[in-house]
Amino acid sequence: MKPIIIIANWKMQHSLRESITLAEAIEVGMPRLPDWFSMVLCPAFTALPSVHPLLRQCQLGAQDVFW
Repeated sequence: MKPIIIIANWKMQHSLRESITLAEAIEVGMPRLPDWFSMVLCPAFTALPSVHPLLRQCQLGAQDVFW
């Protein structure tokens, strides 16, 4: 099966606390993912160190500031 990747770019829409809460909710609410499915969460740069340890099924991505 062809891999499916979903990338969630949060832009700068969430505070640090909101980013942590959202990452926790996504991880808890997701069923066990098959090997061919990947989800990447891209929170604001300031939330990367706090969100990373919470992720078990999702991968962590980063966004740049390119216009």
